Amino acid sequence: MWHPEFFKVVSIVKKILAFDLSLKCTGVAAVWFWGYNEIASFQTISIIPLDFTKDDFHALGYLPSKKKITTKSGKSYYSYVKSATESPSESVKKKRDVEVRNAINAKKKKSLSIEIDKIIRTVHPTLILVERNESFNGILTTKLLAEARGILEGVAKGIPIIQYSVSEVRKKFNLANMTRDFINKIKETEKFPKDVTKSVLKDYIDTKYNIVTRNTDESDACILFDHYYETIVKNEEG
Repeated sequence: MWHPEFFKVVSIVKKILAFDLSLKCTGVAAVWFWGYNEIASFQTISIIPLDFTKDDFHALGYLPSKKKITTKSGKSYYSYVKSATESPSESVKKKRDVEVRNAINAKKKKSLSIEIDKIIRTVHPTLILVERNESFNGILTTKLLAEARGILEGVAKGIPIIQYSVSEVRKKFNLANMTRDFINKIKETEKFPKDVTKSVLKDYIDTKYNIVTRNTDESDACILFDHYYETIVKNEEG
């Protein structure tokens, strides 16, 4: 649960924010310490950037076609059209696809920036944790994640940031055994998850810290904190 009023408690020693960045859903974990390693509060929240609306399409001068457009060569595709009767060529379709995609991503990045700024201004963290950018299957995905990281760094000026790679925060786990145990645990009661590894780690986080993360984006942010907690906080002296 997210309780902003808790952020005003003056006796808190450290305030940690961890971000699993994405333009689809950014998971955030917020952890407060009374002392050097005593957790006072563990909260999570999801940032879901605003979707592109019909008004946004109108501003661009297009609407998604309701049915496929068939060219003289026999190719069929959906496109963005200026009117219901327009049949844009394949080259025009490609140009509009790029234009609309850029506009959608621009709106999502602006929305993400606003929400991250709100959280940081509310929390006033002493440290931020974030996943290190790595190469993904798609060049566009890698580029967008790098831009999301840039948004965070721009908003968090002056706040120390520690970055961890996915492989770094997962290396301590015996995922084969954890996955086997998790599957045995859920096979008769729950629907089999799409991403088993993320679900296994979500179950680990929820159990260890006695919280309920709403999705694997939030639990992925918690895994960043868990790595920091186990490797740094527990080794600090009060």
